[in-house]
Amino acid sequence: MRCLICAIVEDEPLAVQMLKGYISKRSDLTLVATIDNVYDFHVIIKRITPDIIFLDFKTPGFDGDVDKILDQISPNSIVINTSASPLSHFRNKEEIENNNKVYELLKPFSLEKFNECIDFLLGIGHFQ
Repeated sequence: MRCLICAIVEDEPLAVQMLKGYISKRSDLTLVATIDNVYDFHVIIKRITPDIIFLDFKTPGFDGDVDKILDQISPNSIVINTSASPLSHFRNKEEIENNNKVYELLKPFSLEKFNECIDFLLGIGHFQ
């Protein structure tokens, strides 16, 4: 199994610290970028190609347009919404059900929930 490249887009320092800690506990994940706003994300994403983007949908500069984010990332990348608001707050039900690029891990989440999410993605073979 290859090591998956991760980026965090999050403006809350405690949430960044928690995600960094969770990522560091897994030998199959490597963190390459931590970004505290969506404006910088648009610049940095042109230089890196993360497999997983942990994105707080309430981060400054994010207007709720998930498709705008998806258009800028690699077709092989996925986004995990790490805000406290569910995807249904940002997208309609049909868009959520028909999308295999956006998942959610709602705050507050434990290491156990984090691992379940990553293991699920690995289990469905997204990164084969």
